[in-house]
This record gives sequence, structure tokens and C-alpha cells, in this order.
Amino acid sequence: MTTFRILRLASLYQLAGLAALLVVVAFTWPRGAGGVLLGGLLMALNFWLLRFLLTKAFGGSQPKVAYALALGFKLVLVLGLMALLVLVLHVDALGLAAGLATLFVGIMGATAHQSFQPATDCPARE
Repeated sequence: MTTFRILRLASLYQLAGLAALLVVVAFTWPRGAGGVLLGGLLMALNFWLLRFLLTKAFGGSQPKVAYALALGFKLVLVLGLMALLVLVLHVDALGLAAGLATLFVGIMGATAHQSFQPATDCPARE
């Protein structure tokens, strides 16, 4: 399905964007590199869980309520991890935000990638 394909592509582009950002940050702002890495990995884990739960919740013939509730729990868990990183472990907040923003780079990359692919399963073209 195209929807799940674009989610997978977004994950791959996000990790590529994180790697590129880490190379730049390691040389220009070493103090923030840990925050960038942790933020990017947190978003990669968050997006992977989102893909997994959406596949389980809507993959069958009927939506499954337990997986939909797990999406809400995942949100609270990610917010709690972000608070733990900043308030308790004193990770650089700007670096963490930059790492979290790599998800947007991944989404934009996946959208651009999809826009250049031929529409094979589009009913309007038949």
C-alpha cells in the first residue's frame, strides 16, 4: 500500500538526514551533538512505533481498538522521554530539537521521492 510505503521512506530519509546533520554538528557544535543524536533516535523510534501500530490497527478487516489506544500511550511515553532527557539528564534542548526536526526532513524527502514515482495504482488514470 502506498501509505505504508511513504511511511517507510520517511523513516529512511529521516535517518539519512540525521546522519548528515550529525556530521555537520560534530564539527561545528560538538556540545549539541549528543542532543541531536538522542533527538533523532527518539524520533526514529517514535516513527517506527507509529508505523507498527498503524499497520496493526488498520491492517486487518476491522480496526483494533487496543492498538489505537496504544497510539495514545506512545504519545505520552515519547513526551515523557523528552522531558526526562531535558529536565533530568540535562541534554542540550536546542540539539534535541534539531534532532527531533530531522523527522520533518524525512517526511519532505519521502514526499519528494513519491512525487517522482509513476502512479501505478491510481484509479483515475485507468
